[in-house]
Amino acid sequence: MSDDPSQRAAQSRTRSRRIRLPMEQADQSLTVLVADDDDLIRRALTRLLSGRGHIVHNAHDAATAIAMLEEHVFDVALVDRRMPGGGASVLHALGRHPAFAGRAILMTGTIGAEASSEVGTDVRLVTKPFSFKAMVEMVEGASP
Repeated sequence: MSDDPSQRAAQSRTRSRRIRLPMEQADQSLTVLVADDDDLIRRALTRLLSGRGHIVHNAHDAATAIAMLEEHVFDVALVDRRMPGGGASVLHALGRHPAFAGRAILMTGTIGAEASSEVGTDVRLVTKPFSFKAMVEMVEGASP
């Protein structure tokens, strides 16, 4: 550690912001799509869920997420509302895809009439920032 007090304080703040992820194995392995343009959220969710034994595919935009529907069958899809191409387009593609029998979770910075109108009754809404522990419970409880 540095002798400079300002560097020590910065290092301490960085350590305290590290996310503690529950890494025990899930009861059942799921195939999960994580679609979010925020690299930090996408990587954290991917690491968390794959660490629990799930197969995770991730996309940084709607076009990539929709293309993945042709390659994989997902049990759960975590979709960012405001990523490039829009989360609503991914939700519509999931709804039309005959192989998707799982659950969709829409992650959004705001929940209001606009966000609610974009989703169907079988889509769960989650407001950012969210608890990673709660997200794990939602993903693992959302299995078909």
